Amino acid sequence: MKGQLLKKIGSIALSLLMTAGAGAVMSTAVIPQTSLTAYAETFGDYEYAILNDGTVKIEQYNGSEASVSIPSTIDGKIVTSIGLYAFYYCKSLTSVTIPDSVTSIGNGAFYECTSLTSVTIGDSVTSIGNGAFSRCKSLTSVTIPDSVTSIGREAFYECTSLTSVTIPDSVISIGDSAFEDCTSLNEVVYYSTEESFKKINMDDDTRSQLTPLVKYEAKMPPLSPALDPFASQPQKGTNDTAASTTPDTASIVPLVVIIVILAVALIAGIIIVVVLINKNKKRFPANNSADSNHPDINNQQQP
Repeated sequence: MKGQLLKKIGSIALSLLMTAGAGAVMSTAVIPQTSLTAYAETFGDYEYAILNDGTVKIEQYNGSEASVSIPSTIDGKIVTSIGLYAFYYCKSLTSVTIPDSVTSIGNGAFYECTSLTSVTIGDSVTSIGNGAFSRCKSLTSVTIPDSVTSIGREAFYECTSLTSVTIPDSVISIGDSAFEDCTSLNEVVYYSTEESFKKINMDDDTRSQLTPLVKYEAKMPPLSPALDPFASQPQKGTNDTAASTTPDTASIVPLVVIIVILAVALIAGIIIVVVLINKNKKRFPANNSADSNHPDINNQQQP
């Protein structure tokens, strides 16, 4: 417990220190009062708080697993947010999956997770906090889901291994220096047009950094019900009884064609056999007829 308290005090002190300089990631204004209180709830390796709406915020992770899938529920309550510095300096963490139940990733949530190489962000996240993945120096690529509307200041600051990032057209703001010192970044996939990208609210330095790297792609349309294997099928009722009993024309036509072809082939085969038999009869008459035409051979005496 002493180690956990020291870790929390260190994270708060770091936040205060960073606010002293220009362009700092965090600010004291974003540190909630609850972060200064003792934790009353635990669930495995997690410490959590129950919010006013009855949902759960992950406050701190105390485990050492390399691969972590954050639970979507704890004790029957939905996990909706990852709090301030929740996974701060988890050096053992190499991959993390954030569930679809989570809507916000707090400031510095994964700050300086230096071994983190892969992150899967759930489809309900709307905001990525200031410095959320700052100094994750092993992170190679990030796909931001189309639920996200804002990316905080220095969210991916100094992610030196980050080579590509996918940004949806739902994003309306990117904070200052969000991708500063991402020295390996060479591709930004943006699922919309250049005109739409220009409308994103960001500082001039970030825009000048990202614009030359942007690759514009059309947004993938949703699958039509005919192509979607998971689309729900309409239930049969009295109105579609006739349709359900009517044979499928598309499946009957090929069957009829095959039957006709086989029948024609059979008839043609029979005709060919009959013609060949008649030709053979004309070329090679029966033995008794041949013998009657040659009496000398039949009556020849043996010496």
